[in-house]
Amino acid sequence: MQLDSLTLLAITKEINRMFGGQPVTAVRQLDSTTIAITVAATTGGWGHIVVGIHPSAPFVAWTRGRREGLKEPVPFVKSLRAWLDQSTFNEAVQKDFDRLVFLRFANQEKAESLTLICEIMGHRSNVVAVHEDTGLIRDAWKRIPASLNRVRQILPGLPYQPPPLQGRVNPFSLRFEEVRDRLSALTVTLEEGLRQSFTGMSPHLIALLLHGSNLSPSTPISSMQEEDWERLLASWNRLTIIAQSSSFQPVRYPNPTEKVSLIYPIPLPQPTTSGEPLAEMGPTIFSLAQQIIQEAAERQAREGLLRSLRQQWDQLTKKIAKLEQEQQMTCQFVLYRKYGEALLSHLHAIPKDARLVELPDPEDPTAVLTIRIQEGLTPSQAAAEYFETYKRLKRAHQAIPQALSRLAKEKSRLETLLKEAEQLQGPALVNLTKAVQPPAPAPAPRKKEKPVPFLRKKVGERYEVWLGRNQEENRLLLRAAAPHDLWFHTKGAPGGHGLLKRDKKDQSVPSHIIQEAARLVAAHSSRRTSQWVEVDYTEARYVRPIKGKVGQVLYTHFKTVAVRPQIREKSPTDDADESEEG
Repeated sequence: MQLDSLTLLAITKEINRMFGGQPVTAVRQLDSTTIAITVAATTGGWGHIVVGIHPSAPFVAWTRGRREGLKEPVPFVKSLRAWLDQSTFNEAVQKDFDRLVFLRFANQEKAESLTLICEIMGHRSNVVAVHEDTGLIRDAWKRIPASLNRVRQILPGLPYQPPPLQGRVNPFSLRFEEVRDRLSALTVTLEEGLRQSFTGMSPHLIALLLHGSNLSPSTPISSMQEEDWERLLASWNRLTIIAQSSSFQPVRYPNPTEKVSLIYPIPLPQPTTSGEPLAEMGPTIFSLAQQIIQEAAERQAREGLLRSLRQQWDQLTKKIAKLEQEQQMTCQFVLYRKYGEALLSHLHAIPKDARLVELPDPEDPTAVLTIRIQEGLTPSQAAAEYFETYKRLKRAHQAIPQALSRLAKEKSRLETLLKEAEQLQGPALVNLTKAVQPPAPAPAPRKKEKPVPFLRKKVGERYEVWLGRNQEENRLLLRAAAPHDLWFHTKGAPGGHGLLKRDKKDQSVPSHIIQEAARLVAAHSSRRTSQWVEVDYTEARYVRPIKGKVGQVLYTHFKTVAVRPQIREKSPTDDADESEEG
C-alpha cells in the first residue's frame, strides 16, 4: 500500500478536524513499525494519530478505540513520551504536496515546540523529531549516518533536510500558465512530463487529471493543440479546487485480484468495480495498513518456514543417498570374511613380508582371491584385520535398512509439511513454524563446584581469609589465589600460609584488616604460642611454588607486620607434617 500525496493531504485535513488544538495523553508503540499518539478528540473522548513505517504499508492515519502498546518500546518512542508529555497537538501539514506530513506539537509549560516529520516513502520511510524553533533533529526512528547516505544524514543535533524534490514543484501552487510553460519545455509524453515536473503525481492522480481532459497519457506534449491545453486547464482547475477546499469524497474500491482494497479521497474514473463511499478515511487506512503488515509478517514467516523445511528435506535426501551408497559397499562384507579365512588356511605358505597374494577361495576352490596385506602387518594380523572389517560391515549392512526406513518416513513427513505451509495462515502458520523448529540444544550441565577445602574466616564486613593447614592445602591455596589476592606467611616458621581475598586489583585493604589476617595466619603456624610473630604478606602474583617441594614457596615484593597470634582450637584436620617456608 502506497498512499499518494492527494490521499495524505486528505488525511491531514481529517486529523486537524479531529484533534487540532487538543492535549496529548499518551504515546505507544503498537508494533515494530507503528507509533500511536493518543490525543483528546474535538468530538469528545479520545483517539490516536497513528504513523507506520513498514516498507509494505507506510502510512499516516488516525483511529479510535483502545490500543495496547509494547511493554518495552524502542528508545525513540521512550524519548517521544518525555517530549510530548503535557503537550498539545497543533496541526498536521503536508509539505510541498509531497509524501511528507508534519505533525506539530507545543508544550506551554516548557515553552517549546516539537515537529514530528513523517516521511512516507516506501522502504525509506522514517519518523524524525525536530525542534521547531531551531530546526535541529532531536532524534529519529531510523538514524541515517554518513555511511548510509553521504548527502542527507538524519542524526541528533543536525539540521533537518527534507528529501530533495529534484526540480519538481507543488502542482497546485502554480498558475496554469506556469504549468503549461514547464510542460511545453519537455519533449516527452504527457504522463512522463507530469511526473518529471510536479510532486505527488501518482498514477491515480494522473488518471484523474487526464480523464477529465480527455487526453491520453501517451500523448506527446509537443503535439498538443490549443484545445488540448484548454481541456487540461479545466481539469487542472477542478482538481485544484478540490485540493485547496478539502472537498473530498473518500471511496473504497475492493480489489478482485488482491485482498487489499484501494482507498482514494475522490472517485476514480472507470473503476473495475463500484466503490463504497467512506465517511472517514483515517480508521479505514489504519485497518488496511494493519492487514497488509499482518500479511507481510505471515508471508515472511511462511518463506522462512518453507526455506527451513526445504533445507531439512535436502539434508535428508543427501543422507538417504549416502546410506544407499554405503549399503552397496557393505554388500561386499562376505568377501572380507573369505580374505581372512583364506589367509588363515595358508599361513604356512605365505612369506611374512608378502604384500599381495593369490589364494584359492575357501568356498569355491576353482576361484582365486587376490588379497592385499597392509604394510607392517603379518599375514595372521592381516587376517584378523579382515575379520574385524567383516564384522563392522556386516553390522552396518544389517542396520542400514532400518535407518533408511526411518529417514524415508521423515522425508515423507517433511513433504506433507511443505504442502501445509503453503496454505496455512494466521495462528495455524505460527503453530506449524514452532513445531518444525529444531529443539534448542540442552544447556551444558554446570559443573558442581568443589567445596573449598580451606578453613575460612570472616575478617571485617567485606573480607575473608582462607587458611592452609597442611602441605596439600597450602599447595591448593596458591592455585586458588587470584593475582591480586594478598598472600600471608609466618616469617621463619613452617606452616602458616593464608590468603586474604580481594574483589579487585586496586582495592585498598585497611591496615586493621591486614593486622587481623596476619594474627589468624600466625595462630595456624608452628609459632602459634609465641608472644609476638612476624608475618610477611605480598600479592599472590609474586608467590611461586618450589618445584618438587609440596606446599613450599618463594615470594618477593613483601612487607612484614608483627602481631600477637590469635588463640585457636586445635583442628582435627591439622597435619603434623606442616610445610616449611621457602
